[in-house]
Amino acid sequence: TNPTILSCKRVSDTTLHDLYICFLVCYHMPCSSNCVVNLAHDKYPVLKGAYDALKDGGEFYFSDVYVDQPVPDELRKNSVLWGECISGALYWKDLVKMATEVGFAPPIVLSSKTISVCGQGCKSLTDAFNPSSNPEQMTLLSQLGVASVTYRLFKVPRLPSPDIDPFVDVTYKGTIEECSDVFKLSHDISISKSKALALPKSVVDLLMNSQLKKHFESGPASAAFCSAAYSGIDQFSDVNPFEVANPASSASCCQNNSCCS
Repeated sequence: TNPTILSCKRVSDTTLHDLYICFLVCYHMPCSSNCVVNLAHDKYPVLKGAYDALKDGGEFYFSDVYVDQPVPDELRKNSVLWGECISGALYWKDLVKMATEVGFAPPIVLSSKTISVCGQGCKSLTDAFNPSSNPEQMTLLSQLGVASVTYRLFKVPRLPSPDIDPFVDVTYKGTIEECSDVFKLSHDISISKSKALALPKSVVDLLMNSQLKKHFESGPASAAFCSAAYSGIDQFSDVNPFEVANPASSASCCQNNSCCS
């Protein structure tokens, strides 16, 4: 099934009523973005609309700009910073909270890169947002950590968290054209073709209840390779994308003098 690309428009204008979708994708590259979720003032109905549009087992796969603390009200009132995808950026913990309240499984961080908002590369920002005339706001801005983060949100049944989450094997068949050798579930879980990997049962259940299930096989734990990154699916909620991001690979927020081109 071809992915459905969401454009930046009001959720109320996106009428999907009887159309069931298995995959929604919104792109934000480190240097170019349509900021689909970011530019919405009220993000809860955006996530709720995506959840409702997906069929059971579907996935909302998207990248956007996030911050490491809530954006101060003074910055949220700045129209230039809205256009540069800063004022509308969600605190990453708020994204986790909203997504799980809507009904998604705990969000999975696929990748994260820090963004420099006050560096030399951000010419359009420093030209439009004059630091000398806005010293207080510039100080607040300089204190924000900003990152481009790709999240995977799955619409799968939420099962009660067991007291003990046993490890089971999962094997990737290599049947997804774009990643025939290795399937990357998260920033730190990659499943190689035909090589069993032991993961917590709740994580494997997520895959086997998703639209990706036909590409995997599961069975009792016997794998020589074991991912000890997580003890269960709920731990995905604790992953701080700013700890995942590699400062050495930081990206500028601007390309061609625009953040949201």
